[in-house]
Amino acid sequence: MQEQKASGAEHADDTLERESASSTAEMDIDAAEQGAENDDAKSIAEFIQAFEKLKAEYDESQNRYLRLQADYDNFRRRTRQEREETAAYANSKLIGELLPVLDNFSLAMRAAGNGESEGLVKGVTMVYDQLQRVLTSSGVEKIECLGSIFDPNLHEAVVSEPAEGVESGKILEVLRDGYTLSGKVIRPAMVKIAS
Repeated sequence: MQEQKASGAEHADDTLERESASSTAEMDIDAAEQGAENDDAKSIAEFIQAFEKLKAEYDESQNRYLRLQADYDNFRRRTRQEREETAAYANSKLIGELLPVLDNFSLAMRAAGNGESEGLVKGVTMVYDQLQRVLTSSGVEKIECLGSIFDPNLHEAVVSEPAEGVESGKILEVLRDGYTLSGKVIRPAMVKIAS
């Protein structure tokens, strides 16, 4: 009987050890699961943080790209506009030098018109008209100003005199024609205005 008691005690100890081991194993599993859940939560948080950082970097890169694209488009537009202006005004120096020749033809026609040299007037008029057509085809336009109001952007007032019945600032006489090249004034008209 004593053996049975001893055997029962051993059996109880074994059972107790097994239950204790089982309980310890369950606690280890629970702890491992808890640790795994904590690791998973930590990994997810790190992943989300890394994702947010990459998204912010991507957004910044995208904005930088869009700004660079806009800068490049503006550069191309400015360059194209400058090329067009350069082409339009490339002959302005030559045309500026030809305008006094045109003025001299005009003066010669006025002076010859007073005398008997009709053939000379006709010849000079033909040359004048031809030169005028060449300049017009190159984009040169004469500034029409007789009878209009003085505009400092288009006219240069060299004489001012009172005139009855004429509004102040109105152009009375054109002393030298003014010209534009493709809409830009290359020489203002010299005028006499009413004061």
